[in-house]
Amino acid sequence: MSMNVFQELVRKYNPRGLWIHDVEIASIGIAHGISTIATNNVADFKRITELEIIAI
Repeated sequence: MSMNVFQELVRKYNPRGLWIHDVEIASIGIAHGISTIATNNVADFKRITELEIIAI
């Protein structure tokens, strides 16, 4: 299930370099119904429009 979400996000965002790991983390959360995350890494996650980001 999360693999399908991951593949969709990769097609949509075409992540390069280390950003692929953030997209993978996001896909796991999205696949499990998470729509909001709290992170110190706002810059990378804010590009993923499927998530609401809370800076910590």
